[in-house]
Amino acid sequence: MAGPAYDPVGHRVGRPEDYPFRVLLTIPEAATIPIFALGIEALRKEVERKLMSSTREALARVLSGNLSRALEGRYGDHRLLNIRRRVDRRMAIYSSWLALTDQTAEEALVDDHPGLGFGGIEKRVEADFRSREEKLKAAAARGRYDLSRLDHRHGKWRAREYFTEAEALNKLEWGQLALVRLKESLASNPDGVSVG
Repeated sequence: MAGPAYDPVGHRVGRPEDYPFRVLLTIPEAATIPIFALGIEALRKEVERKLMSSTREALARVLSGNLSRALEGRYGDHRLLNIRRRVDRRMAIYSSWLALTDQTAEEALVDDHPGLGFGGIEKRVEADFRSREEKLKAAAARGRYDLSRLDHRHGKWRAREYFTEAEALNKLEWGQLALVRLKESLASNPDGVSVG
């Protein structure tokens, strides 16, 4: 077991084991490990954790401003926890969690903010995916992306609009895959207690 960690300012951060209750904050990201990196990958741990101080600036990157300001007073001691989990020979999932010391506080956080945790993020991703997909299909059916009716300059803008939407859909689809793979991995190799 490693000793306590310290942040760059010198504050004691603790160890991930000290914060066993976790709430997923953002859509996890799935990344394919390139073939040329497999040698280095074999030397890495299957699960890598980085516990960080929950400064307002760090929290504001993943949470709303109001919630990031209210966390300490409402839910007690907490830290940000970034986890890299290899789920396959060639896939890693990167996820951001709020790690807490108290299960009651964790459950209260998920109850107060239903958009957090696995369930809330899954619902949000699914709803966003369906909405974007329907809009894209409806626009295509109306001929919005028929470039033959547009001059060159407007055609480029319309094509860019289409590709931006298609990329957003692709990213949401990868997010859904990452959620499924992360759930499967946590079921077979638990790491703390996740609520929501």
